[in-house]
This record gives sequence, structure tokens and C-alpha cells, in this order.
Amino acid sequence: MTQARPLRGVHVLLMLVAFFGVMVVVDAIFLFRSIVTFPGEDAPKSYVQGLEYNATIAQREAQAHLGWSAQVGVETGESRRLVARLQDASGAPVAEDMTVTAEVRVHGRSDADAELVLERLASGEYAAVLPEQARGRVDVDLRAVQSGATEVKFEARKVLLLP
Repeated sequence: MTQARPLRGVHVLLMLVAFFGVMVVVDAIFLFRSIVTFPGEDAPKSYVQGLEYNATIAQREAQAHLGWSAQVGVETGESRRLVARLQDASGAPVAEDMTVTAEVRVHGRSDADAELVLERLASGEYAAVLPEQARGRVDVDLRAVQSGATEVKFEARKVLLLP
């Protein structure tokens, strides 16, 4: 039978270096993957948005005074279409000619985000074909600008669950 060698200081040092070396490598992998997969800012120019927040509040108050509302959904068929119906304070379709855009953001996938320009179908009704990657939980930021104007007249944010 062979006799066991005694545990020496150099062995303890090597065990500690190996343990912490594995920890540093694993942490470095996690850090690299988190930086690569998350871009950081969710909203572009968030600092500037913060500085202009008083203008944002004034725009929201003007929108609340209008009393407009939006219904946003998806029609399925040959292609999936994002449909938005704008209604005035009395519930009637908004008769004004508007340019309506929608920013579609897919949770967890910035490569699937899209900016859509919705086509006018009828009074107060607008639609656009959704990209194929828009699946799962999707945030839709709807903006309506009166034709010929540059200032946003109406904004709505909806969360949709798309198969």
C-alpha cells in the first residue's frame, strides 16, 4: 500500500488559482454574452427625451383634450396585418386625413423591430403588413400626424401577443 502525500501549501495555492480561474472564465463568458445580446438603450436619444419632457407633457395634454382613442390588432389571412382604428371622443372614426406610422418592437429580439407606414383603408382605419419575425410579445407605438404637418397629433402604445 502506498502512503498518501501530505497536503502542502503549493497544492492549496494551485486549488485556489484553479477555482478562481474557472470563476473568472465563467463570469467573462456571461459578461460578453450580456453585452453582445443587449444593446443598452431601449429608446434612442433617451437623454434628449428627458430634457424635452415638458414638451412631451404638453403634447399628451393636447392629445387628452382631443379625446381620441385607438384600437390596434392583427388580422390574419393571407398575410398578417396590423390594423389601427382611430376614434374621436364620440366614438366615431376620425375623418381627418392622417399619416399613421407604427414602431413594432419584439421583446428580446432587436433584429425583428420594424417601422411601418400604415395605409388608409377607410375613415379612421389604417393597416400595414407585419414582418414575419414579429412573433411573441410585441410593443406597438402608433403615431398619427395630420397630413401636411410635422407635429404628432395622436400617439398610442399597445402590447400584442402574436403567435
